[in-house]
Amino acid sequence: MPGTAPEIALESPDIATEFLNALASVHSLSEILRDHPDIDHRQKQRFIDIILAETQRMTAMAGDLPAGAGRLRLEFA
Repeated sequence: MPGTAPEIALESPDIATEFLNALASVHSLSEILRDHPDIDHRQKQRFIDIILAETQRMTAMAGDLPAGAGRLRLEFA
């Protein structure tokens, strides 16, 4: 739904910071891949590997949170 930000459950400020850092990395690398379709194949593969690693890290962080953990509202530009 346009204009709606997802809510992500986060337990502590440290987890929130780690989660947002991983998300920023995924976002930045995705933009580079979108904006530079002619990027070198090896560099493209490296970026994809980083995106996959970061999403796995975020999934693990989310899975380790107890039910009812605090919420953080994320705004995407």
